[in-house]
Amino acid sequence: MLKNWSPNYKVQISEKGLSSSFHKRLISISVQLYSGDQSDQLSLVFDAGASPTGKYLDLPGNHDEIAVWLGYKTKLQGVGRFRVNHWQLQGANSGNTLSVSATPKLFKNEASRTWGVNNLVAIGKKIAAKNQARCVAHASLSTISVEESQLNQVNESDISFLSRIAKRYDVFVKPTITNSGSDVLLMFLPGKAVSASGIPLVPAFVTAEDIINWNISITIRSTYKKVIAYWHDHEIGEQQKVEVISDPKSKDTLRLDYIYPNKADAKYAAQGMADRKERKDRELSLTVVGNPMLQPEMILMIQFVHPEINGKWFIKTVNHQVSHSGFISSVTAYQV
Repeated sequence: MLKNWSPNYKVQISEKGLSSSFHKRLISISVQLYSGDQSDQLSLVFDAGASPTGKYLDLPGNHDEIAVWLGYKTKLQGVGRFRVNHWQLQGANSGNTLSVSATPKLFKNEASRTWGVNNLVAIGKKIAAKNQARCVAHASLSTISVEESQLNQVNESDISFLSRIAKRYDVFVKPTITNSGSDVLLMFLPGKAVSASGIPLVPAFVTAEDIINWNISITIRSTYKKVIAYWHDHEIGEQQKVEVISDPKSKDTLRLDYIYPNKADAKYAAQGMADRKERKDRELSLTVVGNPMLQPEMILMIQFVHPEINGKWFIKTVNHQVSHSGFISSVTAYQV
């Protein structure tokens, strides 16, 4: 149980810890983590009024880097390194506040090049090394090859390029930090998240005692029970197809436009799209006692709450929030 522990955090701005004056003025920390290629988001809010000696807070500089760890007194978990992209100063009769927003720091510089390797993980490792980071990929990704026509990076940031080609194979790409502060680039499949040390994340178990509130929405809609992907057979010079069928009786079919270089890649893409289409029917939102280990595409096991939500879920987004009121984690999750 985490609810009886004392929340704790660590914030470094440009590799320096917050001064005591900043700690006293910090009102809240919010770290929003997303699955897919949407950028994570850090928000900090400070009391920006004058101190008893008449001093005000120093405003953040352009592109200041902020590293954040969240957790409890016994252990802190690294949740990301961010770069300031916006701040806002507000004033009212009740006082002044400074709001700082930041997005992940890694791999933002644009570049143009043609890649000489086509293995997806090998590209990830080269990009990580270029940015003084380490690439950690799920073992099942080691055989994915990228078609030659997709290996051109033109005026595109490293993270945008890698996310774009990885998305074709339903692979997620996420920058983060280790508990010691080292930069890491994670690559993994839906529901198969890995830690910054490369270890597959074990499911997080949640019971009624951990939950503050929850709600579930169920969308009734037609889903694709058959997905068809095409690939080019170089031996006979013809286009072939592969099918992924979850319900032979259904007539709902999705045909992918892209022509894949081989049968394995085509089947991989079709299976990923079939899974993606079906996992959006049930969505769960819940707020739990703060747990810094929760992250997108991690498995969430809910027990002893309600028949409609008990069972296995996959985390879609997490919003970790620390304030004077305590530490909570707000989660959205989908079920397959």
